[in-house]
Amino acid sequence: MLQQLLVFLSKRRLHELNPDMIVFVPTFGYPQIAGQIAMINAGWDSSGQSSGLVDSIGIMVYSGTESLDWVDEYTESGQQGADWPITADVPESAVLVGCKVPSH
Repeated sequence: MLQQLLVFLSKRRLHELNPDMIVFVPTFGYPQIAGQIAMINAGWDSSGQSSGLVDSIGIMVYSGTESLDWVDEYTESGQQGADWPITADVPESAVLVGCKVPSH
């Protein structure tokens, strides 16, 4: 809990020092890291209203276009069930997706 509080305070301070700085939170398809989960949940509410703490998230799944399969989980979090740790509905415009082009 203390680590999450420090992350929040650090991000808030960065915005104070440079309001133009973009705060981006990377996450894997299924969120696994408590600090990332906390940052995403603090970034928006359940109706997608921004708190101003986070500008965007990045779904870091680099297997073809599989990251696209995770977009709805973040943009419609309230419909994902009790086991889904994200409670914020991230607006689609704030979701970046990773992809991988196969090498030949």
